[in-house]
Amino acid sequence: MGLPAWLAALLGVLAAAAAVAFVRREVRAGHPLIPVRLLRSRPLALGLAGAACGYLALFGPLVLIPQVLTHRPGDAARVGLLLSALPFGFGLAALLGDLVLPRGWGDRRRGLAGAMLTCVVMGASVVVPVTQATVVPQLVLAGLGLGIFVPANNTVIMRGAADSSASLVGGLVSVARGIGTAFGISLMALAWHLGRLSYQAGNPGYSGSEQARPAFAVLAVVAATAATIALAGRAGAGTSGAAQGGEPARCGPRRDI
Repeated sequence: MGLPAWLAALLGVLAAAAAVAFVRREVRAGHPLIPVRLLRSRPLALGLAGAACGYLALFGPLVLIPQVLTHRPGDAARVGLLLSALPFGFGLAALLGDLVLPRGWGDRRRGLAGAMLTCVVMGASVVVPVTQATVVPQLVLAGLGLGIFVPANNTVIMRGAADSSASLVGGLVSVARGIGTAFGISLMALAWHLGRLSYQAGNPGYSGSEQARPAFAVLAVVAATAATIALAGRAGAGTSGAAQGGEPARCGPRRDI
């Protein structure tokens, strides 16, 4: 966009200051927009962080892949068709995951498995060039992992909430998704720009993929963070549902995707 560096830094400072001011306001308000009392619950806070990570990893490739594979006019339609592999894998796993995964696995174990699969795919994309031949299996596998993780993580969040605050917690999940989406777009743009600084033009066949390596590394770290969140929440997984008078926290056929 041609913006000077000092303006970008100023916008970053203003955003940080606005976030601090918002937190201070929410802590002091009698009826806060985001209930701080709920966020003091470690399982809920971890689950919301996992929701943000899941959507960051979901929308990040949708921003990144077109930058890697679009080189000339007319490529947009072809790349858009290739990108459909990601939501295809996501939907396939969300709908059929219960039929494939072991029935004895709880939601937290499923979330861990899905996040780890996505982490492996993103980590491999750092070293394996992303081309028209490789992008479809990479996106399908990443979508499968996210399609397992996101519904399982949502189930853990909702089963850990009291009936009286279910709608409020559902709204917090939507906010976490929106935050993850926004960061997925912004971090990919930033990482793509940073990768350009070390871009080597001597290998034009894989130039875009080389430039995207920092971005794929960010996605791998985000997916690893989601896996860590799922692993950290496994203790006491069987008591969250019972504490609310319901079923134990296990994966059932009904899911909030």
